[in-house]
Amino acid sequence: SSASSYASYRSKFDKFWIENGTTPIRARNMILANLCPQLSGMYVVKLAVALTMIGGVSRQEFDTRIRGQSHLLLVGDPGTGKSQLLRYAAQMATRAV
Repeated sequence: SSASSYASYRSKFDKFWIENGTTPIRARNMILANLCPQLSGMYVVKLAVALTMIGGVSRQEFDTRIRGQSHLLLVGDPGTGKSQLLRYAAQMATRAV
């Protein structure tokens, strides 16, 4: 069931941060290493993709609604893994293009 699945993921999440909470940058890099694992390194680019996938919070300023979703433009030399990252993100996020 979804409740037991949530409890399992929550337990793993809590255990991860209990074990790695004193070194948050190292913990973040461990998470990013598992984002598109076939590409090593590229932590800044992987962080940008992860933050784009997570999204933001919509807000209202005066009479204007500001979307919480951000867009990401990856530019770089051929063969640097841009398409691999975007394909991976599309598999992870159901509403990704």
